[in-house]
Amino acid sequence: MKRVSLLLVMTLSLMASNMNAQQSGNYFVGKWEIVMQDTPQGDIKMTMNIDRNEGKLEATLMMSVETKIVNIKETEKSITLPFSTPDGYDIDIYIEKVDDDNVKGVVADMIDLKGQRVKE
Repeated sequence: MKRVSLLLVMTLSLMASNMNAQQSGNYFVGKWEIVMQDTPQGDIKMTMNIDRNEGKLEATLMMSVETKIVNIKETEKSITLPFSTPDGYDIDIYIEKVDDDNVKGVVADMIDLKGQRVKE
């Protein structure tokens, strides 16, 4: 009987830790208001929608044009989005978790950004 109880407790613990891992893996999924700070053109605001499709993150940036981003590199607390500008420059947008609804990061290793989750 002790073995059955121990096995049950271990199984439930594994299930709970797996559920937590799935929830933390979806932190970046959703709609975000992002501000690139102190660019030569001033602060630039954009909206970013992040979805998970077949286990991988995909993002859509909405500024003057809408841009889809795939091949997002993901860790538990950050994402890196490879992005091509309309001028043809390839840059990375690095974003990391600050708290439940806020992120910070850097664009092209030069421009700081901050963002806030849009709650609908």
